[in-house]
Amino acid sequence: MDDPAQRRELEPYPAPSVETASAIFSSVARKGEWVPPEVLEVRSWFGSAVIDFSDAILAPGLTVVDVSCVFGSVVIVIPDGLQIEVAASALLGAVEQREGVGRVRRFITDQIERVTGGSLGRREPLAHDDEEPSFLRIEGYALFGSIVVKSR
Repeated sequence: MDDPAQRRELEPYPAPSVETASAIFSSVARKGEWVPPEVLEVRSWFGSAVIDFSDAILAPGLTVVDVSCVFGSVVIVIPDGLQIEVAASALLGAVEQREGVGRVRRFITDQIERVTGGSLGRREPLAHDDEEPSFLRIEGYALFGSIVVKSR
């Protein structure tokens, strides 16, 4: 295999450190099992975006979601237990961080498991104790739009 073109085809490409999810007069969604980049730019202009981290395979350390929302909506769904920081602002719009739903569900699940002695099929976190925990930072702005962060 001395041909450089063949060798290039077999070499894996590095994962991009920045990706963009754009919804301009449309909608976009990232759901299911996926690997987020270090920085995910979400652009929702007159559209809607749903970014679901529930089944995402997050790398240890910081993941940044940079939101630009103009006359649109962005919904970010996070799994229980993920550390987050919301540093977004709104002008004639809204930035909401809905918490508690996940904690109530986790409390009820814990009580049922305690009483029954069984497991309700919760998945264990992928990170090992010696790894750095995953952390999600949501930053950006909503102009005549909304950014909603909620737990699943």
